[in-house]
Amino acid sequence: MTLTLNEEHQLTGSGLGYQHSCYVMMRALANRSGLKYGIGKHDLVALQATYQTLEFDEIDPEGVSTDKVIEFLDDEQFEDVLAKLEDNVPLFGYPTPSNAIDPTQIKELKKHFTFRNEIYDACKKFKEDNFGDTPVISMHIRRGDFEDIQSGMFLIDDDYYEDALKLMPDGLPVLIFTNAKDYVMNNPKFIGSRFTLVHDIENNNEVVNCDWTQMMLKIVDESGMGRFYYKMVLKIMSDKTGVPVHQIIKDMSPVGKRKIKNNLYNYSYDLCMMHMCDYHIMANSSYGLWGVELSNTNKVVYPKYWMQGSHIDVDDIDNQVKMDLDGFDQTGSLAGHFINDKWVGLDNPDQRAFTMVY
Repeated sequence: MTLTLNEEHQLTGSGLGYQHSCYVMMRALANRSGLKYGIGKHDLVALQATYQTLEFDEIDPEGVSTDKVIEFLDDEQFEDVLAKLEDNVPLFGYPTPSNAIDPTQIKELKKHFTFRNEIYDACKKFKEDNFGDTPVISMHIRRGDFEDIQSGMFLIDDDYYEDALKLMPDGLPVLIFTNAKDYVMNNPKFIGSRFTLVHDIENNNEVVNCDWTQMMLKIVDESGMGRFYYKMVLKIMSDKTGVPVHQIIKDMSPVGKRKIKNNLYNYSYDLCMMHMCDYHIMANSSYGLWGVELSNTNKVVYPKYWMQGSHIDVDDIDNQVKMDLDGFDQTGSLAGHFINDKWVGLDNPDQRAFTMVY
């Protein structure tokens, strides 16, 4: 009597935002069907590292079919997926705002996302120490793996963020969350007293002076290659450098060792800090989408264009990268549950395009 999901591990789109959608879908399906929600021992590791009140019924459940799956599509509705369920037959598909959200349960399920005390307390202290009672704008810049044409995602240019800031209250401090810290630090548009780049709130937002620790944090940040947990990341580091894992840990800074020992990840702190902000400028990212959904935001500016589509011939960039979607609010269509009258959509043309493709 178990319900499971074949969790997808891929280089783009399987991180903490995706894992939120997995959880609310599967927990809601289990609640409605009477089946137990089971996960593998190494599933949803980012989610479990972030929250303390998640509810799973079984870990490594027995008797789950290995020769049959029930597939569901990105654009199906929650009720469509519910109607397909079979006992001990795993689901296979990609949870999205369209198919993962049960409107009758989402308000209650969001209460399961209670941040671990050490994460919440550190973020609250950082915000109070640096900004007091002043409202703060969250600005999420998502690049990294999105720069690869094969990701199929729109790459958002600086113009979008400059236009979005014009729609926000003038002069408020801006916290920048990004998986491309070098890009932001070297961008004159985001330098000044108004802007604070979020480096490492667990370490009082100070950059760790240790090559091993920085390498570890960068691999966790940049894509799903390390599956968002340190054990896999350390193995990748060892494979890249030829240095045994035990030696890497031995030579690592106390900050890095503390993060590994206590299962503390920057993506957990960043999301917690993002949800504490008062205004939000989004990227085309499910991570940021959940950061906003868990907040008490006053206003959200979001990019209308989310996905380019699948790309095969990387040599023919002119015919692959769309400049825009001719004004179509793709994000509004994909994330309808999340959007309300506090949300404002902006065009975010992809500057990689040399010609318009329709």
